Amino acid sequence: MENDHVESDNNGVGLDGSTGEGGGQILRNAISYATILQKKLSIEQIRAKRSKPGLKAQHVASIQLPVQLCGGTLTGDVVGSSSITYIPPPDVGFVQQSFVTKDIGTAGSICLLLQSSLPCALLLKASPYQDKEEEEEDTNPPTRLTLIGGTNAALAPQYDYWHDIFLPVLRQQCGLDEDQVNGSVECRGYFPRGGGKVHVSVKPLTHTQSFQPIRMTERGDVQSIHIRSFHAGKLPRHLAQDMARAAQRHLEQNGLWQQPLAGKPSHVACTVEIVTETHAAGSGLGILIVATTTTGCKLAGSALSSPRKKANDVGLEAAQELIRAWDAGGCVDEWLQDQLILYMALADGVSELLTGCLTLHTQTAIWTAEQFLKDYNDNHQGPLFEVQKMDVNEEESKDDSRSNQNQPFKKQKQSTSSHLEGTGNGCSIDQDLNYGQEGLIPGRHLIRCHGVGFKRKGRPKSTQL
Repeated sequence: MENDHVESDNNGVGLDGSTGEGGGQILRNAISYATILQKKLSIEQIRAKRSKPGLKAQHVASIQLPVQLCGGTLTGDVVGSSSITYIPPPDVGFVQQSFVTKDIGTAGSICLLLQSSLPCALLLKASPYQDKEEEEEDTNPPTRLTLIGGTNAALAPQYDYWHDIFLPVLRQQCGLDEDQVNGSVECRGYFPRGGGKVHVSVKPLTHTQSFQPIRMTERGDVQSIHIRSFHAGKLPRHLAQDMARAAQRHLEQNGLWQQPLAGKPSHVACTVEIVTETHAAGSGLGILIVATTTTGCKLAGSALSSPRKKANDVGLEAAQELIRAWDAGGCVDEWLQDQLILYMALADGVSELLTGCLTLHTQTAIWTAEQFLKDYNDNHQGPLFEVQKMDVNEEESKDDSRSNQNQPFKKQKQSTSSHLEGTGNGCSIDQDLNYGQEGLIPGRHLIRCHGVGFKRKGRPKSTQL
């Protein structure tokens, strides 16, 4: 796939929404960057290559939420729209509402709302002081979000993944306090009804703080595996037990799940949790398996049930996903890697992230970051992102050295679909390798990012809270 022309200037960014992954991720990342960096934004061709192009309800909610928090003017934010524009407020860069409720209105993923709003709530917060020198760390109360929709939705991170994988890694890697971001579920919501309710509290960084750079290059060995298998509504408990047993059995067969032998304890702590969700809107059945390593890395496999899908098959699917993530050799699974790109880009310092197969979501996230930040970092003259394929043979290494770093998109050889290869203005991705199916670039990759070290500014005295 070749990229279309992107219209950008010093005061704004224009994006083709069909670029790369071509879905909601471009929207969520772009509105976060535009809000935080105070840039005008226009996006055309939104989800143009999907079977039903344009915005869905969850996309509308995910771009509206940062604007509710921070202000500005958003147009085109209606279901079915193929283009949006955003103009930041004249009093730039501050959370204007500390209590916000957002209802998707469908079973769309609540976690996708957090992808767009959490960076804004962490980095932008109103201060009653005129000068930043007067500001104290605990001046501002946390931003409190009440989000309504799907807690466990297909084709999106489940809330439990966000809480048990994403959030601990973000705290550990970006230097957040334990109480910086907290979430709790009041009610579970499943397809097709939705109606789940989640409360999230976000304590902002101070004006002297940036995200710490992410350093995840050593995976270590499996230290523990935890299976969380849940059922809700009319679906009985034995189905959750069947899922857990099927997952455990497959992990045992592949050497990840280890039962202690007589007189010889296992070096991997393995636990199973069967959960009855008593507060749920509708019925649901699903599983999350989390593997934690000796270096603190977390990888997961998850699956949700659907009509005519056997519980055993759901458990097997989750176990297979975890095994694929482990065999890929990275410090993160395929669902986490793209979610960390924005934090790497805004962090203060050089981040390094070892991944397995490089997903099209990750490639698109890097491209999006480049569009907003390519002229932001005056202290670093090279590319914002560099991607190095690991474990290549000698011939591939020669090809890699000849790759064109400034070729953002190109149709792939020997591939059934088009994929991102490099990202504009210097993301170095090998141009000649076979990138595989569905945009996945096989093999391990080291993503290096020279973060811009974003810090919020002091709030003008004239602005009212």
